[in-house]
Amino acid sequence: MSPRIKAQQYEALQIRNQLVALEWELKSLPHLFNKDYINERLLERSILFKKLSTARFPQLQGFIGAEIAIFEKTYQSLSKVEQKYFIAFSGFIAREHQLAKTGVEGVENINGQAALWLNEAAEKEEQFELLRHLIILSNQSQMNDPVIHFQKTARTNPLANFRKGDIAVLYPESNPVAYSSKQRPAVLSHQIFKCTIIHLDTETVSIQLKSKQFNTSIFDAFEYWNLEHDLMDSSFTAMYRGLFQFMQAPIIRRNLYLTLRAPKRLSPANVVAAEELTEEQQRIFKQAIVAEDYFLLWGPPGTGKTNMMLKHLVKYFLENTEEQLLLLAYTNRAVDEICESIEQIDSSLKNQYIRIGSRHSTENAYQERLLQHKIQYLKSRKEIKYLLDTHRIFVGTVSSVANKPELLQLKTFDRVVIDEASQVLEPLLLGLLSQFQRCILIGDHQQLPAVVTQEEQESRIHDEELNALGIKNLRNSLFERLFQQCQAKGWFWAYAQLSHQGRMHRDIMDFPNRYFYQNTLNILPISIPYRLKQEQDLNYPLNGTSDNILKLLAQQRVLFLPTQKDTESLTGKTNRFEAEQISQIVLHFQHLYQLRQLPNHTKSIGIITPYRAQIAQIRAVLQAKAIDISAITIDTVERYQGSAREIIILSLCTNSIFQLKALVSLSDQGIDRKLNVALTRAKEHLIVLGNPDILKINSTYRAFVETYGIEI
Repeated sequence: MSPRIKAQQYEALQIRNQLVALEWELKSLPHLFNKDYINERLLERSILFKKLSTARFPQLQGFIGAEIAIFEKTYQSLSKVEQKYFIAFSGFIAREHQLAKTGVEGVENINGQAALWLNEAAEKEEQFELLRHLIILSNQSQMNDPVIHFQKTARTNPLANFRKGDIAVLYPESNPVAYSSKQRPAVLSHQIFKCTIIHLDTETVSIQLKSKQFNTSIFDAFEYWNLEHDLMDSSFTAMYRGLFQFMQAPIIRRNLYLTLRAPKRLSPANVVAAEELTEEQQRIFKQAIVAEDYFLLWGPPGTGKTNMMLKHLVKYFLENTEEQLLLLAYTNRAVDEICESIEQIDSSLKNQYIRIGSRHSTENAYQERLLQHKIQYLKSRKEIKYLLDTHRIFVGTVSSVANKPELLQLKTFDRVVIDEASQVLEPLLLGLLSQFQRCILIGDHQQLPAVVTQEEQESRIHDEELNALGIKNLRNSLFERLFQQCQAKGWFWAYAQLSHQGRMHRDIMDFPNRYFYQNTLNILPISIPYRLKQEQDLNYPLNGTSDNILKLLAQQRVLFLPTQKDTESLTGKTNRFEAEQISQIVLHFQHLYQLRQLPNHTKSIGIITPYRAQIAQIRAVLQAKAIDISAITIDTVERYQGSAREIIILSLCTNSIFQLKALVSLSDQGIDRKLNVALTRAKEHLIVLGNPDILKINSTYRAFVETYGIEI
């Protein structure tokens, strides 16, 4: 409640306005390096950080005064280029933070967290950002684990973009009729509850509230409830903190990651690598284990960077050193894979590592490895410290560890290994890396990068000193920058690329190899039996069929099927012609599998499309044709990264040339990372549908259409 005294209200508003002004000044900092404004005086005039000085605030004592003194000392000790680095990334983070809250003004109603009260229900439904009209099945909100179970209803969108582990906002839907009109949104009319989705299926939703409730009368007062996405500031706080931690690191570490000095060069280890590794993997393995500073492992799709390389690196460090290991990844799915790799080394290891994170984002098989599970029966801090000291391996996501800085205060690690490093923004990683002597970064900068909201030109840097460090666009990952700097400077001992992939048939590999990987990819070596499958010709036993599409599917592994624009699509994000064609393709493949007596399982067919509206369209058509979709995964390319299927059907849903911008995600080298990820999910068959006239405007799509297109 606001104070009743007017003077206090005005004082509060003044402080609020000053905070907003500071936020705006902070987010404008990257503009110091806009090509139209570069000069030496501007750096001197970037007084925002110079204001944080003990001389300016002599009255501040205690904790706040000490913090200002630390910041002032750290900032003033930085070189000019380091100050530029700090200023640029501070502004970049601030802009992302603001956009996450307020969105992009005037752009497709992207309102960030403000969409909670700015967007109408119809807009949220169209964008699949609303789980509405839920009925409470059971209410345990008064328990220590405050959980509420909901039943979905006919008005609940089955394709709403939510999944287990998402943080959300719960609020009552007081009047379903009024809610769909332009009246005051329900989220502004009632109490809201912060929560986490802990279970989600086709019929029910379960959430856990952030705290237990002592008064539950509100849950009895309303019949229907809504869930929307929430935002946590912790991810941005972690980036601010990580950036400052890096600035506090010893100069030798700062120079290392700013590429002002080369990583130490040592000869490859003279050890016997595991026989199941290929010769190339063995060579890279011997490079990685001796790296004293950092080692960059570029792993294109299917090259075994996690299930082979990471597993054997961990095995070696466990058996031949006393090193304490921290193993991280960007996504919880990848952390699950790391857990699986650890337990493949030796089944006894399942009790010898600790996972950091939430049980709601952890596969059931690995929940007993969670820190909170292992400490639940411990009675003292001494016992907890002993537990931490007696486990050599800790596993988690980058964000979960970055948001638990106390872990690195209680536990000293010798080495950190980070998978999916090319998906992590630089400020989040550098704070962690500056605390380790050795690190191995694993990634693929030709696949999807970290999600960045601001426009590409807003994050671009035109300052020559920063450009010389490889800092040309702040949205690029540290992995990509270091890799390109190592290549440019000839530091060949600090990086390597895996080239033998065991996922795609050679016919499917051909296009990504030529257009995304500069012909560096190969199928498996002759010594690996699976290579025969990668070279195998199609041999479906077709007898006298007159269906041309069925014949083509049985004879060619890669196809582009032309489709017409759907002029009746209200949003442009559906194409009924592609959906109909996909249903026929699925039926054809099911027939071909039956001819060869092959099983049809959850890894058989995957369908990728850019829009959730098209997902709904495809689902509806498949179900209308009585096709069982329980074994078919239909999703966006972002959700497919890290997965693979025997058959991939890509519905590009191209109805307008204006959709091309959203369809393409270009790297600085002009590589279309979205298309790369989509095509490289396929093992045996790849079928792409789209409008050729629109797609040919883009050079990469034109090459694909001209190579694999057929006339229907």
